Amino acid sequence: MHPGVESMKDHLLRDRGRPEIPDSWVNHQGIAIVCGSIEECWDHDPEARLTAQCVAERFSEIEDEMEKLSSRSSSDEKIPAEEQKIPTTPGEERQMIAEQIEEGKVAAESSVSDEK
Repeated sequence: MHPGVESMKDHLLRDRGRPEIPDSWVNHQGIAIVCGSIEECWDHDPEARLTAQCVAERFSEIEDEMEKLSSRSSSDEKIPAEEQKIPTTPGEERQMIAEQIEEGKVAAESSVSDEK
């Protein structure tokens, strides 16, 4: 059963009730910022509430931070360029494995057997 409009008004206005934000959200590094903004929007004093413009600016800042983090975790940083080469033929694959064996990156047993 859903609460009626009058009972919701009583809960929000008289009792100053607000929805409960799950602890897992509040404790999450990324979502905690959003939770804080939500709670500031719910302030009982209308003058203390965030404006729509302030909320938009905060979300824009969050988006910028996410883009920075995303660019930091790109595969270019994690895998050196020479290791990103993907062989397209068996000959290229054998050559790549031979080079890696020579450099000590791969054990000799893992080399590709010659095709028939």
